[in-house]
Amino acid sequence: MRSLFSILLICSVLLPFQAYSQEVSVDSLETYVVTATRTTASKDVVPSRVTVISSEEISSMAVTNSDELLYAVPGLLVNRSWGIFSKNSAVTMRGLSGSARVLVLLDGVPLNRAGGGGINWHLVGPENLERVEVLSGPASALYGQNAMGGVIQLFSSLPSRQLAVRAGLEYGTYNTTTGNISVGKSYDKSGFFWQARAFYREGDGYILTPEEQRRGYETEAFLREGNFSLSGGASLSPGHKLRFNALLQTDKRGEGIRVFDDNGAYNSYLTQLYSLAYEGVISDRTSVRANIYNQIENLYTLDEKVNNQGIYKFIDSERNMNDRGAILHLIHSTGQHRLSAGFEVRSGRLDGEDIYRTSTDRLESRGIQQVGGLFVQDEIALLQQRLFVVAGLRFDAATFSDGYLNVYDPTKETGFAIDLQERFTNNSWSALSPRLGVRYRFSSAAGLFISAGRGFSAPKLNDLTNSGKIRRGFKLANPDLGPEVLNTIELGANISPAKNLEITPSIYYAFASSLQYQVSTGDSMDVAGELRPVLQVRNVAGVNIKGAEVKVEYSLKSSLAIYGAYSYSVSLLNTADATDPLVSKLDGKDLSEVPQHLASAGLLFRKTKWFARVDWNFTGELWYDDENTILTESFQIFNLKAGFMIKPNLMATLTIQDLFDNVHVDKKGLLSPGRFITGGLRYQINRGG
Repeated sequence: MRSLFSILLICSVLLPFQAYSQEVSVDSLETYVVTATRTTASKDVVPSRVTVISSEEISSMAVTNSDELLYAVPGLLVNRSWGIFSKNSAVTMRGLSGSARVLVLLDGVPLNRAGGGGINWHLVGPENLERVEVLSGPASALYGQNAMGGVIQLFSSLPSRQLAVRAGLEYGTYNTTTGNISVGKSYDKSGFFWQARAFYREGDGYILTPEEQRRGYETEAFLREGNFSLSGGASLSPGHKLRFNALLQTDKRGEGIRVFDDNGAYNSYLTQLYSLAYEGVISDRTSVRANIYNQIENLYTLDEKVNNQGIYKFIDSERNMNDRGAILHLIHSTGQHRLSAGFEVRSGRLDGEDIYRTSTDRLESRGIQQVGGLFVQDEIALLQQRLFVVAGLRFDAATFSDGYLNVYDPTKETGFAIDLQERFTNNSWSALSPRLGVRYRFSSAAGLFISAGRGFSAPKLNDLTNSGKIRRGFKLANPDLGPEVLNTIELGANISPAKNLEITPSIYYAFASSLQYQVSTGDSMDVAGELRPVLQVRNVAGVNIKGAEVKVEYSLKSSLAIYGAYSYSVSLLNTADATDPLVSKLDGKDLSEVPQHLASAGLLFRKTKWFARVDWNFTGELWYDDENTILTESFQIFNLKAGFMIKPNLMATLTIQDLFDNVHVDKKGLLSPGRFITGGLRYQINRGG
C-alpha cells in the first residue's frame, strides 16, 4: 500500500500543471457531485466511484423508504427483510457486514449514532429527497469514522420560487395508510426560503413466523410512524447563506409476539434532529462551510414472550442516545490547486436501562465517546484538464469516558451472580487516514481511475459498555475495544461507447487486520437455567476482500431508460495468527451476512401523462454464522410502479413490491411480507407570489 501511494504521488509531482479554477471546467451536461471531494466537481473527473440517484429516479422507483433507493447501486446490500414493518434497515457495502461501516449524511450532517453505529432510516422519506450520492470505497480521509466502506449522502429537496404545495395519500396491503404534505416557498430578492413537511403512516402488519413454527402467541407486526420537519434559510449578505433544519420523528413497531400486553412486544422511537449550516464566500478564491448539529434519540422496548420451557418473560428497556457535533471546512483555489482543510468534532452518549418485570434484575449502563479530526485535501488538474489528482489526509483522536455498568438484584435471568457496580477505565485511540486517487480522461466518452485509501470505524458504545443476555449467549462489555481499519485499492473506468450509453466497471482489493468481531471468551454462564457461551467484541479478526462491480445505463431521449448492475465480492476471514483457538479456527471462513452475488436491473418508460417502471433485485446466498454452517438461501424480487396524470396537478400511482409474491425467510427464520400493493394520489400546485 505504501509503495502504491509513493508511485502515485511521484507521478502527480512530475507531470506538468494546469490552472485549477474554483469550479472545474467541464461540459455543462455532466453530473456534478459533492460527496466525493466535499467540493463541487464533475462526477467524471473525481478518482472515485460515485453513483447518483436523481429526483426523476426517486419519484419513479417502487420504494416505501429511502434505503430502498440503494438497491440499484452496485455493491450495496439493503437488509429490510420485513419491508415497511422492519424496525430499521441495515445497509452495508462492498463485502463488509455491519451498517456502522457505512457513513450516512443528510445535507452534510452525520446520521450514524455512536451507540450502535447505524442510523434511523425512517427519519427522511424518499418523497423529501432531491437526490442521493453514493461514494463507494473508504473515505475516512475526508469524513473520519464510519466511512470505512463508503459514504451515502441524502440531499433534501428545496422549495421553488413559487408557493409550492404537495400532498399524497396512499392505501395498501395489510390495511396500510400513508399521508404526507409539504408546503414551502422561496423568495428571490432576500434569498429567504421556508418549508414545512408532515408525514404519517400506519398499518396492521402481518405474522412474521412461518405457520409450522407458530406457538399461539404470534400476532401481526404493526407499525405507526409520524414525522414533522421545518426548514428554512436566508442570504445574510451577498455570498453568505444560512440554513436550518428541525426534524421530529415518532415510530412504534410491533415485533409480532403478544402474550398479555395489548400491543405485545414492540419498539418505540422518538428522534429529534436539529442542524444549522453556513456557507460563505470570503474572496473569489476562498470559501467556508460550517455545520453544527444535535441528534437525540429515545428508544423504548417492551419485550414479552414465553420461552421454550413455557415460562413468561417481560422486560422493559430504554436507550437514550445523544449525538452532536460541528464541522468547519475551508476551500481555497490557487494556481493549479484547489485546497481544502477543516476540522470536525463529534460527541456521542449512550444511557441504557433494562428492567426485568418477571424477576428482580435491573441493569444500568452509560458511556461517552468524543472524536476530533483534522483533514487536508488537494485537488489538482493537469494536462489540459485530462488528468486529475486528489490527495488527502486526516487524523482523528478519540476518548471513551464515564463508562459504567450497574447490576441490581440479579438472578439467573441475566446471568450475574451478585450486585455489580463496575466503572470502566477511560480509553483513548487515534487513526490516520490517507487517500490518493488519479483519474485520466482519454475523451469525454472514456476515463480511467486508480485510487488507494484507508477507512476506519470507531468502536460502538453498545460494545464498550453493555453486558447481558443476547440471542447467541452472554455478551460481555469490552471498554478496551479499539477502531477497525480497512485499506483498499481500486481500479475503475467510465466508458460511453455510444450516445446515452454508459458502462462503469470497478475492481478492488481490501484488507484489514483489526476487525471488530464477536468471539467466544472460552467461558460459560448459567443464564435462565441454560449454560450459555460468554461472547465479547474484540479487535481480533483480519479480512481480505476481493470484488468487482459494473453498472450499465442506457437512455433513449426522455422516454426510455434502462440499467443493469452486478457485483461480486469474496470476504475471507484471516485469523490464522490468533492466539485463541476459537478464533483461529475461523481462518479462511466467509464473513457472515455478506452475499457474494448482488444484481439489479430496471426499465423505465416515461411519457407526458404517464410512466411505468419495473425493477429486479437479486441477493445471493450468505452465511448466517461465523462457522459457515447455516446458509441463507438467495432470493429475488420484482417491483413495479406506474403513474398517470388525471389532471395537470393530480397523479394516480400504483406501487407493487415483490410483484410475484416470492416470500422468503430471513436469517432469523422470519417471513418477508410478500406482495405489497399500494394505490395512491399525488397532488401538487405552484402559485406565484
